[in-house]
Amino acid sequence: MISAPSDFVGTSPELVTKFLKVVHEMNDKWNSGAAAQTEMLPVIAKDAGMDLPAAKSMMAGFKFLSTADSLGPVWMGGGVQKNLKDVADFFVSTGNVKKALSSYDDRVNAGPLKATSAM
Repeated sequence: MISAPSDFVGTSPELVTKFLKVVHEMNDKWNSGAAAQTEMLPVIAKDAGMDLPAAKSMMAGFKFLSTADSLGPVWMGGGVQKNLKDVADFFVSTGNVKKALSSYDDRVNAGPLKATSAM
């Protein structure tokens, strides 16, 4: 999940879309298999300040979604919005917040990710 302030996304949609395009290209590369992962791991380890075994162990705990999966019903196509609503309702029930929104559909902007397909 990648999040950004709505003001930034609104004023820099092309930059956000380009960033998401690169992120998902790298996700797809990682997901393509062991050869790509072997190529990518030394760079990941170096950039993270880790040794190779630690980086490999860390990366084993991650899942990288395709663009289609990210936009699908489990994630940005409804799942994230439902989860936000469920969490907000829970916070209302515990007294942490006074009121939840009736819907969080407008709080998730999939536009920049959808736009990556046109690049």
